[in-house]
Amino acid sequence: MGEVTQLRAQDIDGVRKTVRITPEAGTVKTGKVRVVPLHPHLVEMGSLDYVQLTRAALGPDAPLFYRKPVRPSRNPNYRGPAVKARERLAEWVRTLGVNDPDIQPNHAWRHTFKTKAARAKIEPGIRDKMCGHAARTVAEGYEHVTVEDMAKALKEFPRYAVTTPPHDGKR
Repeated sequence: MGEVTQLRAQDIDGVRKTVRITPEAGTVKTGKVRVVPLHPHLVEMGSLDYVQLTRAALGPDAPLFYRKPVRPSRNPNYRGPAVKARERLAEWVRTLGVNDPDIQPNHAWRHTFKTKAARAKIEPGIRDKMCGHAARTVAEGYEHVTVEDMAKALKEFPRYAVTTPPHDGKR
């Protein structure tokens, strides 16, 4: 979720309907840029409109899921607004009934994605590429998954029933 909560308006390509996960925005699992498609359901729900409005109002480097601090914190232990957004997301997931203390809500998203993608018959190499996981074998390393391959496969990924959490004035 850290890769998501640190996204900026410039990281979303509305024409290609992709997300560019990049170290310039913050911590990335592999430390390398990764481009992945948006699920069609997110597009239908207006995510590109939200990005366009954010970009128009606040500029291309505007974060999508938190407010940019007016000035940097002087606290050496301060973990940043993207981390705070990720923590609020985990708190929200707990309110949905994920109460097992052995489950870390934000860590479980990648596991959930991989499991649901496997059940949707999305090929392992495509699942791995979307998550930033390395090829498991040398032979798999010879396969080159494209954004178009991922987008086609993602159409098979199930949609979530979505409810809007109460708005508390925070982004």
